[in-house]
Amino acid sequence: FHGVRFLLNAYSERGELSAYARRLTPPPMSLDSRDLPRTLEVALLEDRGRILLCGSSAGSLKSLAYALMQPINQQRRVRILTFEDAIVYELPEEQSLMSQLQRGVDLPSASHLLRLRPDVLYLQRVETAEDLQIVLDFASDRTLVLAGCSGSGVVSSLQQMLEIAPP
Repeated sequence: FHGVRFLLNAYSERGELSAYARRLTPPPMSLDSRDLPRTLEVALLEDRGRILLCGSSAGSLKSLAYALMQPINQQRRVRILTFEDAIVYELPEEQSLMSQLQRGVDLPSASHLLRLRPDVLYLQRVETAEDLQIVLDFASDRTLVLAGCSGSGVVSSLQQMLEIAPP
């Protein structure tokens, strides 16, 4: 389709084969459109570490993550891997190699990410101790990790992470 990408889901509904197709579009926001400190851009160019994206809306966290990946994609030659519940936007390749994986479809769980070894990882949501361990393992090695943590704010998101953290 001349460079246009689609998300296609095929499933069984009431005993009949059904399909749903949606055109993937570029993300709607850039980092410049957000009121964020410029020091964040410096952190995005680091070789490793973790950036926790905290908030109550999964959609706005995903838009923020995509906006944060743009400067990396434009300025670094790295492998960026996203692990999402549903792929909504197409992330175009500029300097970086982009791989978008869907949880439960492309890989059953976050633990399967360990063998892929990206330079930058976006984990859409951290909900289990296994997800949290993946974030910590990657960030302590050589990966910059962007991880979404749902909650009503930063404090509630961190409290949820502490609840799922192993002792």
